[in-house]
Amino acid sequence: RAEAVHALDRIAAATSKQSDAARQILFDAISGSLVKAPDDWQPDHDRAIALPPRKGAQAAGDEGDANIRIDRDGNIIEEPKDTPTNVEGDQEIDTDHSAGPDDAEDSQTSDPEPPTSTLGAILSFEPPAAMTEEAVELDDEHLELLEMASGNATKRKIDPNTVEPAHVDVRRFAVRVAQHKPHECYIPALAFAAEDYDTTLATTALDALASASQAGISIATIADTVLMLAEWTNPDIKARAVTLLGAIDGDAAAVSLRRCLVRESDPHTLSAAVSASSQRLDIDFDFSTYVTHEHPRVRSAAAAVIASTAPNDVAVPALMAFARAGHSDHHIEAARLLSGREELAAPTLAMWIDGEDANLRHKAIEMIGLMWSDKIVPE
Repeated sequence: RAEAVHALDRIAAATSKQSDAARQILFDAISGSLVKAPDDWQPDHDRAIALPPRKGAQAAGDEGDANIRIDRDGNIIEEPKDTPTNVEGDQEIDTDHSAGPDDAEDSQTSDPEPPTSTLGAILSFEPPAAMTEEAVELDDEHLELLEMASGNATKRKIDPNTVEPAHVDVRRFAVRVAQHKPHECYIPALAFAAEDYDTTLATTALDALASASQAGISIATIADTVLMLAEWTNPDIKARAVTLLGAIDGDAAAVSLRRCLVRESDPHTLSAAVSASSQRLDIDFDFSTYVTHEHPRVRSAAAAVIASTAPNDVAVPALMAFARAGHSDHHIEAARLLSGREELAAPTLAMWIDGEDANLRHKAIEMIGLMWSDKIVPE
């Protein structure tokens, strides 16, 4: 199926009379009309994976159920379990495990039997307290680096041999083609796919729309869909939709962006709103307040917008505050964003070098080395 979709992509890219027909087939594949879902298909049921016992135990963790079932996003599917019973056949099982007086005396006086094999000795070994490792505590710098990571670590595993139903993976294949080879004819189908329950399909469709917009293809015809998705609660969908608001003209998109800049708490969506605002001329917002935001992604987005849109008297102080913020490598990014404004940043750098803050001195020296690598450093 993947080879067939990519063959259509090659035909669509060729300058021949078959290219339009190939694009139409890809359009149908993206919209879901080429390979339709069975009438009795239940998304939550058919997208579940029953793992083999061994892999199920690995997916569930050390204390998990070996017969665990998870969906393709790695979420555990809870199933009702039978109520345990104490009756087996006609014989009742004694569940009273309390020790009697004799048993208690034996347990107090008897020593554990020594192991009779090397394996038993290894398994029964209990390390002394001195050998127990202390818990690792992360400092602020490491915590910021973890915050910048786009994904979360997980112990769940998905069976690599599991195959998606045809109506699912054909749409995904076709959307990826549209992402790497954007064309205006795919825009309506991509907007339709962006509203799908399949999060993988929807996020890829929004990424494909972003690629089309960056390639100069107008997405004004799907403004209503983008505005709706920009209000969704799913942060993966919402952040991508907010990014597209920068390419949509009109008061509705501007109002949605302003509301996001003021009220949004999710850092990924907020940073997307900051970046999207730089593409518009009708957003009047003081982004310098975000160069010291608690999340590094928001700080970086605000600094990039300020560097490209603000005048020198606003940009330089804000970028120096950005370089000073946090324990990450913002000062290196600030040195790049200050290109062409080196002389204006020099007094602040000199003050950092003469100051008592060793961290600021280190940052200033690194920034000077980057900003004046091919110039004469001012006295």
